[in-house]
Amino acid sequence: MALCKEHSDGHNGVTGTHKECDWHAYLFNGITQWWLPGETQWQRLSIAVSEIENPRNHVIRLDKTTWQQIAEKPEVATLLSKWQEMPASRVFPPCTQRLMVIKALNKAGKMGLEQPVDRMLYALFYLDGGRNQLESDALKAELPSVVSGMTPLFDVLAHYTAP
Repeated sequence: MALCKEHSDGHNGVTGTHKECDWHAYLFNGITQWWLPGETQWQRLSIAVSEIENPRNHVIRLDKTTWQQIAEKPEVATLLSKWQEMPASRVFPPCTQRLMVIKALNKAGKMGLEQPVDRMLYALFYLDGGRNQLESDALKAELPSVVSGMTPLFDVLAHYTAP
């Protein structure tokens, strides 16, 4: 049996491997594959067969390591929430929105922006339609002063208007 679930792609890769837990049998009983959205196409995740034949406890209790693996990064959750308030986000399904937020934050990181506030501002500007401005030679020339801490990213972006 294959199951497609859009909103828990980050969790199933982790929880699907805990075949020794009672709750694994409750969550994945009979499910051998889980499909989740990738950047360009759907990706298949194989689910391990549960080792528990007669589960007794369906309560999901995660150890600290597992919890840390599935916990959403605060930066992603905050940015996703802010972007979902903007009209530009409404044309995308929730699973795609989350992936786009992660991609935008990664782009900010590749530009050398290490401060969370700068990364989130860059990503939000990108997501709200400012991609062309962010990728312009003029703005790229100003980024080293932002990365070095000499100029706030907000001041740089104030000269650019997202469409």
